[in-house]
Amino acid sequence: MGRNAFAHESGIHADGALKDHGNYELYDEAALGPFPEDWHARTGRVVLTGEYGGKAGFRHVLDGLGIEVRPDEEELVFQLVQLCNAQTGRPLTGDELRLIAGYPRQLAPMFPGQLPAL
Repeated sequence: MGRNAFAHESGIHADGALKDHGNYELYDEAALGPFPEDWHARTGRVVLTGEYGGKAGFRHVLDGLGIEVRPDEEELVFQLVQLCNAQTGRPLTGDELRLIAGYPRQLAPMFPGQLPAL
């Protein structure tokens, strides 16, 4: 198997994998084991959040990293994560996600016209 053979990012794909790994994975939990506690720091079987990610994957990743987002800023943080991932072309690190979640209104001006009015 290749690096990140079971990395799920696409919104509907990640949501389906989180609900039941059998939806998108050929191998079952008995063969692969459960998501490891340090899933966010490993390659292999992970759920990512990014440009094509959905809300389920976004919440799963932030919850796994212990990142809390104010309810009134969740949509802005979600959109910033998508935009930053599109700019970098790679999964965002935990520190990058913490920065975005902690300072969304300060980072939003970096993307003029690409985010809803604040």
